[in-house]
Amino acid sequence: MLAAWYDLRDIGNAVGALLDQIRDWGAPDWVPYVTSSVIGILGILLWTILSVLAFIWIERRVVGLMQNRIGPSRVGPAGLLQPVADALKLLLKEPVTTRGADKWLFWLAPIVIFIPT
Repeated sequence: MLAAWYDLRDIGNAVGALLDQIRDWGAPDWVPYVTSSVIGILGILLWTILSVLAFIWIERRVVGLMQNRIGPSRVGPAGLLQPVADALKLLLKEPVTTRGADKWLFWLAPIVIFIPT
């Protein structure tokens, strides 16, 4: 069945067949619904993540062309992994606090700014 996939519309048929198989195994009635929901959520998340990565790459290429430079080209083939490298860099940055500052207030101030009053 999986080898015959040639169109994205067939994914719905494959998921339907999977849910029928789960029902045939004698699973409780809620299991196919949860499975279907999880598959849908994972599909949407995957699509969103890939779209964001593609749009970031396209934006950097266009900005690079406008500024007469080549754009991202250092990480991965043609710079495709640059957004991933940027995200890792952001996540791995060391938190820095100013010497002599109240540590709790230093960390709490940005949070308080975004809490609606």
